[in-house]
Amino acid sequence: MSMPDYFQNISIQLLQLKCQETSSYKVFISDIVAKANTLDFGNEVSDLLVALKTLDVVNSKEKDLDFSSQLLVLDFFTYCCINCMHILPDLEVIEQTFGDKVKVIGIHSAKFENEKSTENILKAVERYNIAHPVLNDKDCLIWNKLHIKCWPTIVVFGRGLKPLICCSGEGYRDIIIQTIEAALEIFGSISVNPTTIVLPRRNPNQLYYPGKIALSNDELLVVSDTGNNRIVICDFEGNVKNIVGCGFRGYLDGPKDIARFNGPQGVCVLLDGSILVADTGNHRIRMIDVSGNVSTLIGNGKQGGDFSGGKEGPSQAISSPWDLTTYKSSLDAPEILLIANAGSHQIWGYFFKDTVWWKDKLFTERSCVALVGSGNEENRNNTYPHKVGLAQPSGVAVDVENDALYVADSESSTIRRISMKDGSCKCVCGGERDPSVSNRIRDGKLEARLQHPLAVVVKSDGILVADSYNHKIKLIQNPLHKSSTCSSIIGTGRNGSKCGSFSDTQLNEPGGMCYNRTKSILYIADTNAHRILEVDFKTQVTRQVHLKFPDKESPDERTIVNLRGHYPKVILTVDLIPDANVKINEELKQEWKVTPVNGGGLKFKVEKAHSNCYVIHIDLAGDDFIEFDVATVIIGCKGDVCIMKDVCFRFKAVFTDGIEEETFNLKKNVIIN
Repeated sequence: MSMPDYFQNISIQLLQLKCQETSSYKVFISDIVAKANTLDFGNEVSDLLVALKTLDVVNSKEKDLDFSSQLLVLDFFTYCCINCMHILPDLEVIEQTFGDKVKVIGIHSAKFENEKSTENILKAVERYNIAHPVLNDKDCLIWNKLHIKCWPTIVVFGRGLKPLICCSGEGYRDIIIQTIEAALEIFGSISVNPTTIVLPRRNPNQLYYPGKIALSNDELLVVSDTGNNRIVICDFEGNVKNIVGCGFRGYLDGPKDIARFNGPQGVCVLLDGSILVADTGNHRIRMIDVSGNVSTLIGNGKQGGDFSGGKEGPSQAISSPWDLTTYKSSLDAPEILLIANAGSHQIWGYFFKDTVWWKDKLFTERSCVALVGSGNEENRNNTYPHKVGLAQPSGVAVDVENDALYVADSESSTIRRISMKDGSCKCVCGGERDPSVSNRIRDGKLEARLQHPLAVVVKSDGILVADSYNHKIKLIQNPLHKSSTCSSIIGTGRNGSKCGSFSDTQLNEPGGMCYNRTKSILYIADTNAHRILEVDFKTQVTRQVHLKFPDKESPDERTIVNLRGHYPKVILTVDLIPDANVKINEELKQEWKVTPVNGGGLKFKVEKAHSNCYVIHIDLAGDDFIEFDVATVIIGCKGDVCIMKDVCFRFKAVFTDGIEEETFNLKKNVIIN
């Protein structure tokens, strides 16, 4: 039996066992691991090792990776794929659980041409906070050697590249962990130095991979600053008026300064001025009221596997919501929230009030319901809404005049039009029956091809499309007629950050758009360029909206003596001083972060000196100075009421020539009220 045949056989059996009791697959896994040493695949193992060593390492300067000393977990993924994003938390758990006993490596096997670029993969790795090595298998060399069939696929090898299991799709976390535990028991492990992965420091005064953008009722721009896990609100000149979210990845409702998001994407604004956020990584819809308080409108935090819905908002599980818009069936009708549920390949609706809609059906107040899409990832149009096949819908826009919803269906590379009268769906542009071939670049009539479009906007003369992987904005004219055409209007087709005339402008995987009708200006969230772009249709010119963040408190500045490039250790003592009526919850394990403002990493360790006092040992390195943030989260309780408080302060270490010092002592008192 060949190695691919072995893995295919194992994959089929694990698929059957996945939904059964743990004891069912425990016996199966133990048997697989026990027999691993008896299997002989000839030269296939050595050939695989040689092939792995030929691939470029995307996110590390260490190019000669060790593939055989440890247990090896290979994650075959492509960065556009929502299912691949869904298993990243599983890989994080595996890395945290087993540490240096297991090596996790991503094998990026591109679906789209744009994804073959090492530079583009690196941006995706940064965007998704991937902290393990990623290899660029742009020619699908490893993919073909192992006969991988779909994304994502996880392949686990024992030490010495002994094949163990292969899992295609999502939902295999427990099986993979069981396999690793069994393999460690039989094969043992050795500790080797982990591959160094350095993720860039996120500057709080800049956007970081902004995903979507919307226009507020008072003509402000609402930006989902996706990489910074926050929502930024600014005027047209870039003056930042408000920031919602502390910037730490996570989930927490409450005031704007402590609220947490996880990779937020779509944003839209209700008639009352409230902002709704597609909190993609948390599988929730969040609401920001006019005072900046954040609450949860939809979702229980679990990735939904329900393709029908019907529960009340916070009880209804949803899956990776990616974009939002609102709709009213008539002037007097209540608002309906429409959700591009990328993870379940559907369009969902949330009803703020009892609403009678399609075929006189009553949708009850606060219910969240699947409206369009079977849940199967397909490029299929149909007059029956629940027989429609969507493939990762990522952008939505309502055409009020024609009572339709336009959808940027990214994985099928199509633009769909859904009738708001009956839910029927038609293709407007792009795509073929097989989504995997919908990635060619071509303008023209309806046979035009797109490459992973992520946003749509309705304009008086047609539909604007963010053709993201082609780095262009396209215009579909006469979308309701056979004479419809699709043409490129902005972007050279090469990724970059140049502004100017429409034909000279460069974009870099634009992910979101909004349109100011009164001024004929389009705003683009140019995701990989970390910027907002203003497009003036009157002058045919683009310009960057440079965001101006409000000044923060000056950092605590200390002079640290340095001689001939020697940098001393810093000992920082932090005293947490609660008010008289506040008690700090000491059962919470304090997790501290020490991060340079301008990127890179610092080595540090934390010791608890006594109650509410922490000593942080920091190794500094810099040229003339270095600014670094120290942060943690405290739970303070007043009686029975407890709230989370983010503690964050900044130091500026200035290096001067002089007498060498081995240590430098700093102290900070933090009042908890």
